[in-house]
Amino acid sequence: MTSKQERFCQEIVKGKNQSDAYRVAYKPKTKKQKSIHELAAQLMADLKIRSRIAEISAPIIKRIQTSQEEWLERAERFGRADPRKMFDQFGNPLEIKDLGENEAAMIAGFEFTEQYETVEDKDSGTKKAVAVGVTKKIKIGLPFLEGHKYLGKVLGYYAEKHEFTGSLTLEELVGVIVVKETKPEPKQING
Repeated sequence: MTSKQERFCQEIVKGKNQSDAYRVAYKPKTKKQKSIHELAAQLMADLKIRSRIAEISAPIIKRIQTSQEEWLERAERFGRADPRKMFDQFGNPLEIKDLGENEAAMIAGFEFTEQYETVEDKDSGTKKAVAVGVTKKIKIGLPFLEGHKYLGKVLGYYAEKHEFTGSLTLEELVGVIVVKETKPEPKQING
């Protein structure tokens, strides 16, 4: 594979279209748009080129798939969290380290404030601060119902609302509905 072919492959993986990738790699000065498009298409038809693009893309695709899986797992934690599991049988909040994965995912922040009282030593007459209590504040980042809605959106159970302004003919409206309903599902790439 030549250095220009390699550069073409790199530019395709960066997201450029075939013609733009060709322009970057080959720097044509006198070729017409049609010629550039045809030459770029010929490069893309080459098995060596397609194989190299697949090779360069593989780690990127794997990272994206992992990120999507992690994102879905986090969304599931919100949706499956049970606020009742954040308290003991007497209604006292559990220590953060004792929370389950789902409940811990709900925490957006926490604050601990220790309270002190000034106590005078009867023998020496000196005053000192003595800890008498702790206030713990835990902020829940995503309300329980919102967590379920979020998980539903991620899984595709909630449809996004679309509003149209202006006027449409019946044929135009049916065309919009048909396009929306026949939109192909995104393909999953295994790699």
